[in-house]
Amino acid sequence: MDPAPEAEAAAAPLPIPAPRPGAGHHRRIWRPAVLLFGLAISMAVAGIVHGMLTDERTSQDEATRQSLSAGLQSHIDRKLGFVRFLRGLYDSSDYVSRDEFRRFARLDPTLHDGQWWFTIAWAPRQVDRFPIDYVEPPQAGISAVADAAADPEDGAAMRQAAALGEMTLSEPHPIAGHDGMQIKAFMPVFRSGDPAMGDPQGFLIATIATEGLFDDFLQNAFTDPDFALRIHAGEALVFSRGPEGAVHSTTDLLVGDQHWKLEMGRVGPTLTAVFWLPSLIFVIGLAVTGLLYLHLLRTDSEYRRISEEVARSTSELAGANASLADRSAALQRIADDLRRTSQEAQLASAAKTVFLANMSHELRTPLNAIIGFAEMMAQRTLGEHSPRYLEYAQD
Repeated sequence: MDPAPEAEAAAAPLPIPAPRPGAGHHRRIWRPAVLLFGLAISMAVAGIVHGMLTDERTSQDEATRQSLSAGLQSHIDRKLGFVRFLRGLYDSSDYVSRDEFRRFARLDPTLHDGQWWFTIAWAPRQVDRFPIDYVEPPQAGISAVADAAADPEDGAAMRQAAALGEMTLSEPHPIAGHDGMQIKAFMPVFRSGDPAMGDPQGFLIATIATEGLFDDFLQNAFTDPDFALRIHAGEALVFSRGPEGAVHSTTDLLVGDQHWKLEMGRVGPTLTAVFWLPSLIFVIGLAVTGLLYLHLLRTDSEYRRISEEVARSTSELAGANASLADRSAALQRIADDLRRTSQEAQLASAAKTVFLANMSHELRTPLNAIIGFAEMMAQRTLGEHSPRYLEYAQD
């Protein structure tokens, strides 16, 4: 078997894989694409969360505004309803004593606690005057006047109440010695409770400080400090809490025979959940995107390092393959020489064999004769002194 093909196959250079074209370029394109995609996803998720929180906050604020306006309306109706309750006392009796008036007036907790911002008074009719007889609580900070109709505006409101047979409110006025505004509610009292009986026999007069009226509601029934309120009676501002710029919605309040305007809006901290939670989500998204981007940079750096090592190893392998090819060619030449030498040796061996065979045949024939003559002479076959021995020796 000829070993040359096996030697050539063993000495053949190994194939070197070529690097994939464009791989590094594609990775460089993907890095900013991943960064932009992460930013877009972060902004989208933050926007969705912000929209959901805004809608939820809007719904909550709307529910709070409805609760506030309904509660405030109920609070006002309850306070003014107490005046109507007292009118029932006069409708059912021709005469009400001071003790009776005090006992019924103090059924209202506000009067019972002696709050300065709310008083109830009785002014019976005496010809064309309405002197105030009873006032509860007597220690209230707002003092009564001798004639309830002495003020022209109050007199006009009382005449309107008498004509309508219902409660009428005065215009808001500043409170002497106090901050804020006050209003008066005039409730006409008719004989037997029938306005058709003619002129009223008197008036129940409730003097209310708007600041205290609304503070009582905000302190006991609506304690959310993040809502700003502004209440207008016509052009007059009767109550304000919180900055004016925080007012976002308006509704009407029915106060006696007047329509007041309630403005309200939420005053929250600058970074409410509507802003900080989406911002936090956006920051987390940016952080994840940044980590992914850094991971891609690290991966790309590792890829470049491995590529450089592969290129260096490929170059070394190419050199080794070239050296191996040279050695393979040298070995091939040596193998050719060995084959030629072997053939020559085989030819020489065959020639030697033929030569030895020929020489053996040529030498054996005369040697047999020589050996035969020598044996005859050595053994004295023909006698001790035969002359034939001399001939044999010559032969």
